[in-house]
Formats: sequence, structure tokens, C-alpha cells
Amino acid sequence: MIAVAIDGPSGVGKSSVSQEVAKKLGFFHLDTGALYRAIAYYAVKNEIFSGFSANELKKIDIKVEFKDNSQSTFLNGENITELLRNEEIAKIASKISREKLIRNFLIVIQRNVAKENNVIMDGRDIGTVVLPQANLKIFLTAKPEVRAQRRFLELKENGHKNVIFNDVLKEIVERDNEDSRRKVAPLKVAEDAVFLDSSNMNLNETVLKIMNLVKGIL
Repeated sequence: MIAVAIDGPSGVGKSSVSQEVAKKLGFFHLDTGALYRAIAYYAVKNEIFSGFSANELKKIDIKVEFKDNSQSTFLNGENITELLRNEEIAKIASKISREKLIRNFLIVIQRNVAKENNVIMDGRDIGTVVLPQANLKIFLTAKPEVRAQRRFLELKENGHKNVIFNDVLKEIVERDNEDSRRKVAPLKVAEDAVFLDSSNMNLNETVLKIMNLVKGIL
């Protein structure tokens, strides 16, 4: 099986790029963020406001299914895919992603997917922690201002008319600092990763560049 790890900061478009590359190459794309959001959803549903215990995690069964180039996420048998895309869940997921117990719990799921499928996996520590033996590692980044502009336009398109660009930029910079300084699995470039700055590339150009890198290892 072929495993491709794509890491990078918030707002760089890792998931969109990874999903498109996987679609074109016939690979599975595992949205690792959805796994953390599934834990966050469980926390909200069960009113868990502080750290998870090992016993609590034993009550959680997360599975993913791939169909028609899309991923469905199941929590204890319930398809919660459409319930994971809101800001509250995203913010909680960001917080719990710093907990080592949860990261170790989800690493097992992620590695099992990679063992059974040709997969493109994106996140912040895929190449450094989750899949250190990945066939190809890519660190995808862009300038904070560029990422903020992309996020700003996305929010506008999704109906957030009152969003302010400087607020989005501030959030991006703060998230970068948090991700790079956290004690557990910080955001960093793997030593053997291909560094790819997409500041001056659109989605299609970025996808093509990564496709060529993947084809180079096939």
C-alpha cells in the first residue's frame, strides 16, 4: 500500500488538495480532522468539559467509510458526518487534539486505514508522528496573509457577511503559534518532507504539483 502524508498549517487547504489528488489517483483520502471532531462531538453530547479518561475512550468506537470519493465518519454506529462542520465542534477539536491520550487513541485508527488502503492523509503531524514511514511526505504551506484571504473568502461565500479580514488573519497567526509550540505532536516539517509553498498557486496548480510528486514514487 502507498501512504502519502501531507502536513501544514491551518487554512492552507490541505483537505481540499488531498481530496482532489486522491480522487484523481484513485486513492482514499482520510480527513484526520474529522476524527478529532468526532471526539469533540462525543464530548459535547456527553457534557465532558475537561480531559478524557482512558475508561471514557473505551466507550468510543470511530469508523470511517469511503464511497464516491467522500468519507463518512461513524461514532458508535451513528453517521455523524454532517454534524461535524460547525465552529463549536472545530474549536473543541482543536483543544482536545493537544491531549496525548486522545492522539494515541486516534493514531491506531489512522494507521489501520493506511495499512488497508492506498491513502493520502493530511494533518499537522502525519509525517512526523502518525505515519513516519510514509512513502511520500509533503509539507504544504502558504503565507499567513494568503491563508487568511482564502479563509475570509470561504466564510463570505458560506454566508458570514460580517466577517472581518484582520480577525481571520489574527486567528490564523494565533493558531500557527499554538500548533508549533504545543508539547504534544507540534506542527513541524519532517526531515524528509518535500516543502511546498502554495502562496502563488491556485488549487489546481497545487493539486497538479502534488500529483506529479506522488506519481514519482509509484
